[in-house]
Amino acid sequence: MRTAITLQRQALYIEVWKTPIYKVAERYGITGAEIRKICKELAIPMPLRSHWPRIQAGHAIEPDPLPDNPGEQSYTTYAKVDSGTKGGDPAKAAVLNKIDAEESDPANRVVILSDGPYQNLHVKKLAARLKFIDKDIAESKLPPKRGERFRLGSIFNGKPGGLIHPGEGYLQILVTPAMRDRALRLADGFIAALSSRGFQIKYEDERSIVHLQDIAVAFRLTEITKKSGPKYDDWIALGQLRVTFRSLSYRSTLPSDIKLLDDPGKPIELQMNAFIGRLRRAVVGYEQRALEARQEAAASAERHRLAVEDADRLRRERYRMQVLAAEADRWLVTDNYMRYLNHVETIARGRGESIEVGSPIGNWLAWAREACRRADPTSERLKSLLSEPSKGFPEA
Repeated sequence: MRTAITLQRQALYIEVWKTPIYKVAERYGITGAEIRKICKELAIPMPLRSHWPRIQAGHAIEPDPLPDNPGEQSYTTYAKVDSGTKGGDPAKAAVLNKIDAEESDPANRVVILSDGPYQNLHVKKLAARLKFIDKDIAESKLPPKRGERFRLGSIFNGKPGGLIHPGEGYLQILVTPAMRDRALRLADGFIAALSSRGFQIKYEDERSIVHLQDIAVAFRLTEITKKSGPKYDDWIALGQLRVTFRSLSYRSTLPSDIKLLDDPGKPIELQMNAFIGRLRRAVVGYEQRALEARQEAAASAERHRLAVEDADRLRRERYRMQVLAAEADRWLVTDNYMRYLNHVETIARGRGESIEVGSPIGNWLAWAREACRRADPTSERLKSLLSEPSKGFPEA
């Protein structure tokens, strides 16, 4: 169920500069994309992506001034009543507040080990895969053995900036060997934290997917690269990491893409709890979304059933009209024949010719009228309707 909400320009301007857009969206029961659209419609300036990491790092940043706008000063949209918005479900709002408190608690901070073996099976599997790739690359650089004219290069060479792609069925972590240990340890701690909160990891093609209930995001950790060289035709790795999450759930309140970037004042390690909190908040309300999905599926099935019935009814109606048209055509032909026979009889009488049975004209008229009577569908139709009424509505 949805309810209309009206957002005032001045109030929304204050909110988007005081609170991240995704939290503003959750408060009103709409998506972050919808908030951005409304801000654009009302000419409200929005913070840059780097705004909140800088605020959390302690920087004082003044909001962009709100420009004069002679146009609309409010915007009406529709939100789900149970979304935890103003006037919404207090129980859901309490759950969301609890999640925020838990992820802000230092005791629940994502733990990133600095040494020792990796703990997670996904990370161990990837580490073993990368060792194999290292060996393959090293062997490809050796001089040819005796009897070999040349040595084939490794299939893993050639990624921009020296990044190594592990391939399908592995965590999508693309970094240089120099950044590998840090990247694997980040993934190790991150996946452990997700698992402790009920999330799971699965693979589809070249995607690593974090999922719980109806929430699913594709996870990818890469080292940032940039073009270099005199002609900018080469790539170099910068030694900074970027985590990208792409939402795969069309009912989710999460933005389509979320990026965690290494920041001098706030590395990725310090941003993980906030992101996990966003994932957990997105899961809240799953039961209601599942109910709505079932209701939507049932309504869709009913619409399909009615459409099939209508199509079948129209098909049967077209067929019956075709049968009726064929009968009417037969009747018109025989009626025209009978009028012609009456015309022949009239002309013969006028000439004084015999039309009695036994005479040539009489015999022919008798035969022709009997043939027309047999071809006329009227008697057959009346007889069938009286004996079997259903025959009046033939099926295709």
